[in-house]
This record gives sequence, C-alpha cells and structure tokens, in this order.
Amino acid sequence: MPETTADAQGLTDSQLRDVRRHAEATVHETRSKMRAGTATSADYSEGITSAREAVAARDELGRRAANRAHQSLVHRIGLRRHPLTLARDLDPNVLDGVPLNPDLLSDGELGELRSLLRQRREREITDDALTRFEELVGKAAGEPGLYQRRRAEIERSRTMKAEATKLARAFLPTRRHDPEPGSSELPSFLFAWVTNGLDDSFDIADLGMLAALVYSFANESGDLWARGSFVHDELGPSIVIGKSGTAHPRLTRGADDSGHLQVLDHLSCLKRNGWIDTANVRGVWTIRPGERMRKLWPN
Repeated sequence: MPETTADAQGLTDSQLRDVRRHAEATVHETRSKMRAGTATSADYSEGITSAREAVAARDELGRRAANRAHQSLVHRIGLRRHPLTLARDLDPNVLDGVPLNPDLLSDGELGELRSLLRQRREREITDDALTRFEELVGKAAGEPGLYQRRRAEIERSRTMKAEATKLARAFLPTRRHDPEPGSSELPSFLFAWVTNGLDDSFDIADLGMLAALVYSFANESGDLWARGSFVHDELGPSIVIGKSGTAHPRLTRGADDSGHLQVLDHLSCLKRNGWIDTANVRGVWTIRPGERMRKLWPN
C-alpha cells in the first residue's frame, strides 16, 4: 500500500480510489474503537498507516486531475507539440498544483490566449497584454486574482526567510578572521541567491564556478583551466583559455566531453548576472571580471 505520493504513482486511478476508500474506512473504524476505549496498540499503528495511505492516494489523484485539465488546455489552444514551451510560458511557479479548466474559457478567449502565448515566447508582450494573459489564465484556474495572490505569497515567504536569516545571524558567534594567503571568500548573500531562486536562477554549480574564477583572479593563475593562463594587459586581468579540441572552455579536472559539468552554461549565467565578461575569438576564450566582481574584489 502507498504511504507516500511517490509510492502511489505506480497505481492506476481505480486502484488508488480503492486504496483511499479502504484506508479511510480503516481510519474511521480506528476512531470508533478509540472513542469506545477498545483500541489496541495494533489498532493505533494500523490507523496511522491507513491515514498516510489515504492522504497519499488523495494527493496523487488530485495531481493527476490537475495534469489532465492542464493537458486538455494544451490541446485546446493547439500547442500539443510544444508542452515544454507552454509549461514555461504558463509560469509553473505560480501554477504549481493549480488545475486549469478549459471549459471556463470561450473559444474566443482560447484564441486570444494562443496569441498572447506567442507574444510571450517572442518576448514582445506589452504590460497590458501580460495583464490580460494573467487574467485569462486566472479565469481558467477559476481564480481571476491568482497571479496577484501568488506574487503576494511568494513575496511574504521571501520576506519571512530574510528576517529569519537576519535573526539567526544575530546569534552566530564571532569568528576569528585569519584567512590563509591565496584564499578567496564568497559573501553570504550569494548563498541566499541559491536558496531563493532570484537573479536568473543562480544555482549551486554557478556558485562553484564563481568561486573557481574568484580564486583564479585572486591568485593570478589559470591552472584550474585546461590550456588556461592568467594575462594582465591594458584592459586589466583576464583568464585566457586556448583551444582544447572542444567548442567550450574546460576545467583541468571535473568536466569532460560527456557534459558532467556544463561549463559554458555556468559561465553564461555568471555573465548574465554581471559577474564576468567573456569573449570567444576563433576558439580562444577570454574571461574578465564583470562589474559585480570588480566591486566585491577590487584588487
């Protein structure tokens, strides 16, 4: 019997409904025994297990219903061949767990939504059109103010996390600061970027790449990079990476042609966030400190 949603995913809808009915009946029976004072330890144990099974079955059935409604909307607006594009454009963070009912939209509204989706994919949507897009999606969700509510919830959550972090840091012990020569340090707000998903989805691998670059510039060394060298010219310091038989920069260790570490993706993210500047001339890559790196590590 499934005690988690993951366990329930291997069962059919009919099996899940049977599990839910049986589990709920067992929970009801256990409660009756508890009220009568005849429940044994085995009854308690069975009741707890059944309650978990009922919740897992209910959650999985709800997830499937939401997914079917979503796929129906995909079909109705004619984008069955582009489900990933649609999922991205429909803002999965806002719509997580929210069922979309195509019957709540008229054919004219579905056509309007299709046009707005195209504008979003091409990044040519105006503020008024984006507001209309959100109204239509909210209507399909049965909640016209869905986007406003979810934005407020996300902002409250971020504020609470920030306040909790400040409070926790206020009680941290003072640490002796005596770094080893040649070491490099990262400010704590970078780790907050990893946890709150801000600034272009800065993740833990991006953080590791930034640490490697900070180390390279601080120690004026290109040793971490395959065919890399440190250069200081009239434009300032840079890491120059020569051709290595691949179309992208590579680290000396930890990355290979099979893509165990997507070096270029992480460099692109750091560039978008203003940490570095990059140039590629005939396969030779040059990496220079960006505005953010120069402000934090001016030397």
